[in-house]
Amino acid sequence: ALRSLNEQVLHEQACTHMLSLIVSNLWEFDTALAGDGSSRSSTNVLLPSAIEDFDLPARLTDIIELLKASPSAKHHVRIESALDPAIPTLRGDISKLMRAVLNLLTNALKFTDQGVVMLSAHLV
Repeated sequence: ALRSLNEQVLHEQACTHMLSLIVSNLWEFDTALAGDGSSRSSTNVLLPSAIEDFDLPARLTDIIELLKASPSAKHHVRIESALDPAIPTLRGDISKLMRAVLNLLTNALKFTDQGVVMLSAHLV
């Protein structure tokens, strides 16, 4: 039961992080529309670079699970992933990377009426 509770807490933390990225996207878009049209300055203000180590397959799985659980998830579109477990711990700005992946997947889901949206990551 404790393991299940820990897994649930970790899942909730991942969901909270993903939702904050969504809010940041909306805030940046609104700021860009209200300002000079350049989102570059608002990106730096809203999401300063934060370099850290991260487990890419785990973070991508978090995004997939969040999108599957979304109330707007289409029942006739499946979200699948093929994530290479050999991907080592990476170092970089995970917030900006996850934001980009979330945007790509959200757009893929928006423009897919039926079938599968596949996210894959492989070590090359």
